[in-house]
Amino acid sequence: YGVKGKPMYINVVRDPIERLVSYYYFLRFGDDYRPGLRRRKQGDKKTFDECVSSGGSDCAPEKLWLQIPFFCGHHSECWNAGSRWALEQAKYNLVNEYLLVGVTEELEDFIMILEAALPRFFKGAADLYRTGSSRGICKG
Repeated sequence: YGVKGKPMYINVVRDPIERLVSYYYFLRFGDDYRPGLRRRKQGDKKTFDECVSSGGSDCAPEKLWLQIPFFCGHHSECWNAGSRWALEQAKYNLVNEYLLVGVTEELEDFIMILEAALPRFFKGAADLYRTGSSRGICKG
């Protein structure tokens, strides 16, 4: 696109285990946004731990694969769960293309690192996060 510099990639993802557990219960209990919607696993009272113990498909380790394609790229192989190539490509992209990737469960630490790494853009972000203040944030 005629840009001289390479874009700086920054992202935040959910911890893979926390994401899987959350999705497991979401399928059973839904959320507050559409309380009347019938979920496909609604009524299934089995806990996530019970699912793991019994080898259930809803909690299978393959479900952890969901974040690999996001970092892997657009190649169709990225969507093949268990693909060694896709995993290596995702790791390569993380190391070589991303400045920083944080996890939502450690958001404050991520914001503090952003502030230290890119003060021109994120100066004061940690204080804003801690106070919950939106004062000084550009709205547009």
